[in-house]
Amino acid sequence: YQPAAISTNEAAAGVVDAEKFEFVELRNRAHEAIDLSGVKFSNGIEFDFAYTEPSARLLRAGESVVVVADKRAFSLRYPHVMASKIVGQYHGQLSNGGETVSLQAADGTMIEEVHYNDKAPWPNAATGDGVSLILAHPVGNPNPAEAAQWTLSAVAGGTPAVSGVGNGKFVGNPLLDSDGDGLTDFFEYATGSDPEDPNSAHQIVGAVVSLTVNGVEDQYLRLAIRRNPAAIGVSFALETSADLHAWSTSESELLVDETHENPDGTVTDVYRSVTPWSGTPGKSRFIRLQVSSP
Repeated sequence: YQPAAISTNEAAAGVVDAEKFEFVELRNRAHEAIDLSGVKFSNGIEFDFAYTEPSARLLRAGESVVVVADKRAFSLRYPHVMASKIVGQYHGQLSNGGETVSLQAADGTMIEEVHYNDKAPWPNAATGDGVSLILAHPVGNPNPAEAAQWTLSAVAGGTPAVSGVGNGKFVGNPLLDSDGDGLTDFFEYATGSDPEDPNSAHQIVGAVVSLTVNGVEDQYLRLAIRRNPAAIGVSFALETSADLHAWSTSESELLVDETHENPDGTVTDVYRSVTPWSGTPGKSRFIRLQVSSP
């Protein structure tokens, strides 16, 4: 990860070296919590979890945390990352040209060792464009020493301590639910949540609210749907039905009222019913979202 250049606001805050924004993310791929007491990074950077707060040493299933080059600089660039996810500040500096980073257990055995590089076959856009290197499919327990297992983050700056999605097509079993949260891995890829973390699911949010449309205030249905704009080959379609048997596209009943970007790189589309909700008393209406790949 070679951070993008310092912004005007960051420079005004006193940051003079873009390397201060660097981070390393550690994710628990297991299905149970892991005690990090005594676990440490060596080679490239040095960091020992033995010196962190006791609460920071327990990494829950599917959870991610980061160790950073500089806490203050990191928080300036990534204000959406909760302080509890920033477990400490490492010593040393990661080489932009590549080096070996090792993660050791408390008994000295090697947990993982990666020798990354900025040359092929390693993804090379992680050099100065502000995107970071992430494991393409961490749930499959890949060998991180292999360059082919890595891809680029979907958004500039990476996705530290949040859902880390690459910019390639979905690969894997689309019906698999790796974290047991009731949503398939494909749906989580499409919506930008983390298929390894049951607490990261992006559910559809609906409510009937008062809105003024064409100068008249009334009650309208609003639906907020999150999507991953970097997901390739994914289509979203809202459909409506009166009886759960015959379904039709929703263009005549729902329209996109607003769209906004989220800090993790996902986008939320907010739909509104075309007609007031109060105008259909006693009438049942069902709505479903289809997420598919050609």
